[in-house]
Amino acid sequence: METAVVNSFFSVCLLLTLMFLGSVGSSNSCPEPETSCGKLPVRFPFRVKRRQPEQCGYPGFDLECSSTKHAVLELPGSVKLSVKHIDYKSQTIQLYDPSGCLPRHVRNLTLVPSPFQFIDRNLNDFTIFNCSSPRDGAIISTCLSSSAYHVYAVLSYREIGQLTLLFCSKIFNISSVPLKIFDVENTLHLMWSNPMCKHCESNGTRCGFKNSNIQL
Repeated sequence: METAVVNSFFSVCLLLTLMFLGSVGSSNSCPEPETSCGKLPVRFPFRVKRRQPEQCGYPGFDLECSSTKHAVLELPGSVKLSVKHIDYKSQTIQLYDPSGCLPRHVRNLTLVPSPFQFIDRNLNDFTIFNCSSPRDGAIISTCLSSSAYHVYAVLSYREIGQLTLLFCSKIFNISSVPLKIFDVENTLHLMWSNPMCKHCESNGTRCGFKNSNIQL
C-alpha cells in the first residue's frame, strides 16, 4: 500500500514538472515582462516580488528590491545575497555580500533545493578553525578574523596531524563548496539549467510562460 502511494506521489510530481517545463517558451504572459532594480535589468526567469505578478518569474527566482535599489536573492538556509550581475544568455548570476564577508554565510549556505548550482565543479569539504595565533598551511578568512583571533578553513581530507593546530578550536564543518568562496573577491558565481531560456535570449526574444493558466 505504501509503495503504491509513493509511486503515485512521484508520478504526480513528474507530471507537474513536465507541465511546468513545457509551459516555458518564447512567448510571455507577463504584463510587465521586464523591469529593473537600480541598474540591474530583471526579466524571466527572475521577477521582482511585489512589483511583478507570479507568472513573470519561475519558482526560486524571486528577487527583493531593497530600499537602496539593490536586488537581493534568498537562497536556502535564509542566506540573502545581493545580485551583482545576471547573464541571461549564459544563465549565470553573480552574488555578493554587501558587508564584504561572503564566508560569513558558508555555514548556512546550501543550494538544495534551489534551482542554482556552483559554476565551479571542483567542490571541497572544509573544517573551520578559530586560532589564537597565525598558522601556516591553512586558508585564512580575513573578514572573519580579528586582532584577537584568526579564522582558518582547512581542507577536510587533510590529516589534522599534518597541521599545527595548537591553541585552535574547531568551529564547524562545511560541505561541497568551491575554494573561491573564501577569496577576497567576495563574489559567488552560480548557474541555472532550468528553465532553459538561453536560446530565446540568443535570438533576441524574451522567454516566458506560454500559458498563464497553468498553475502548480
